Amino acid sequence: MCLPPLPGDPEDAIANAVIFDGVCQIRLDDLLVSTRHASLSLVGWRIFGSLVRSILVRTGPSEVAMREAFHFRETGFL
Repeated sequence: MCLPPLPGDPEDAIANAVIFDGVCQIRLDDLLVSTRHASLSLVGWRIFGSLVRSILVRTGPSEVAMREAFHFRETGFL
């Protein structure tokens, strides 16, 4: 994920990179009973959204079938 320069970054910084290495995880039972302690900033929401997409979107047989069907409908080719 790419983020714009943040306050406090050096003058020559053009962007920041956030790399998810796949180690971060939380059990659904824990997530459902968690409480919010503070609101996220816009950057925090972008990082959280990217993390959730990388965790929740796992390619399984149904995902492959859905993508192939969409691709075929749009292009006429498999």
